[in-house]
Amino acid sequence: MPEHKNGEMPQHSQPHKETSGLWQWGAPTVAALALMLVLFGYYPNAMGPKNITAAVATTTNYVAVLTDTAGRAQLTMLGAQDENKLRLKWGAYEVKPNTTMQLWAISKRDRKTRSIAIFTDASTEYLPLNNAQRGLVSDADFLLLTEEDLGGSATNEASTTFLAKGVIVRFNQHSGTQ
Repeated sequence: MPEHKNGEMPQHSQPHKETSGLWQWGAPTVAALALMLVLFGYYPNAMGPKNITAAVATTTNYVAVLTDTAGRAQLTMLGAQDENKLRLKWGAYEVKPNTTMQLWAISKRDRKTRSIAIFTDASTEYLPLNNAQRGLVSDADFLLLTEEDLGGSATNEASTTFLAKGVIVRFNQHSGTQ
């Protein structure tokens, strides 16, 4: 190994913790977003492959792919500003007995975590939203999926049993991503 002029061995820098966290959640999320576009981009009634991108772009204003710590997509969410529902695509996760999954939004304004919905299984394809839930999604930077006791969090705070986390990516209709 090469030595410095003073005879010491070179020090190898350790990656910064923030960079490690980015790779832990960011890289799998970007990969899962690409996969989501392939999965949700297929429309049997579309008029051909050229219309796939147009169909997704005109019906989707935001997307989030929630990945676990291994980078596997556990929940993909698509939404449109003019709709009061989210389209959900679940990974292979199964809810444990006597537990539920709870979806949380982390606000970009005040960084608080607020509950959006509780799921007893991973089969819900569409999540209807009331105005409050729609506002939470619109204001969020991240979504979390946690495992909670049956019925959801009793304290209205997310548990430390994180199942998945993902960034919300917003699209506008005129110039691509925001």
